[in-house]
Amino acid sequence: MSKRRKKKDLPIRLGELATKERRHQNGGIETEVIDRNLSGAAYIKRHRAYAECVLDSYFRREYLSQAEFQAGMKFRDVYLRHVCGVKVSDNTNPFINESGGSDIEFAMMAGFESERILRAAYNVLSEKQRTIVRSVCGHDERASESKKIETLQRGLRKLAALWGFV
Repeated sequence: MSKRRKKKDLPIRLGELATKERRHQNGGIETEVIDRNLSGAAYIKRHRAYAECVLDSYFRREYLSQAEFQAGMKFRDVYLRHVCGVKVSDNTNPFINESGGSDIEFAMMAGFESERILRAAYNVLSEKQRTIVRSVCGHDERASESKKIETLQRGLRKLAALWGFV
């Protein structure tokens, strides 16, 4: 009869860098200092993704203006809320408070409000703009050609004008 070995838990390794693969995902990582010791040296560091979504990446590369980025993020939040059923915190939605939690009385209204905002956005955009805005902002797909990026920019400019980000 053989003895069973007890599985050892992997130790937590403080100060270890992210893997090579992780450093290349989402535009790479950035390191921020969380805490310092008494002498001022970095005590705890955190590695965070440089870009959460494709819009972040395009904005950091200066493909999008501030107004276009805000319009894209609003579309993303509304699209994820209505189509995918993902609850997101959104300062532009009056039915969701700052902490990201919904007001109980208006929880059902947030879905209807998201649908109303989404329909207004679709009415302003052309078919090509609607397709590229939906794929980039809603599904985090990359616009592979410069013409698609220009179409995305035109669509986001229309949405920025609609929502008053200009």
